[in-house]
Amino acid sequence: CIGNARMAMRQYPEAVESHRKHLETARAMRNRGGEGAALGNLGVCYALMQDWEAALASHQEHLEIAEELEDRAGVCRALDNIGNAHCGLGHYAEAEASHRQACDLAHTLGDEALECSALEGRGLVHLKRQEMDAALECLERAQGLAIRLEDPHSYERLAMALEHALVQTDGARALAVSDARRAWRLLRALLAPAGADQQ
Repeated sequence: CIGNARMAMRQYPEAVESHRKHLETARAMRNRGGEGAALGNLGVCYALMQDWEAALASHQEHLEIAEELEDRAGVCRALDNIGNAHCGLGHYAEAEASHRQACDLAHTLGDEALECSALEGRGLVHLKRQEMDAALECLERAQGLAIRLEDPHSYERLAMALEHALVQTDGARALAVSDARRAWRLLRALLAPAGADQQ
């Protein structure tokens, strides 16, 4: 998808334009699945631009379509993204509720990648609310899933969030997490093929 490629290059206005064209085409063809996918991608792009109101509107439309199509994985992704948008807007109660719904559904579906993302969202909401015990529980569960999924980018992102939470509650554990994150990066560098991207 050209729009997703534009997002990866951080060309967000161009990405929005591409996803809007995809959305218009899907609507013209009455392709509800394509419409939902375009709305989800638009919402993610708006979130990257921190246009949280537009992101929320796009993801809510995606949720309606996913429910209509009985696409449970799509419902889960939409709920998770709705949680992210609410968090960006400072609506922490709504964000936590949406992430919790996504987490429960992902667990029911047995989709560990979606569950990992939803747990991360819940953990970050708890961090915003200074609910450190709940944040640590969610982030540690998410990190365990990231390890099982062999997802290094999620692992490192979660390790940074855990370190941030632990600095405020348990300095020794924060240091341990920091050391583990450095060891993880070193291991990836040693095992990666020559010239591979280590970002």
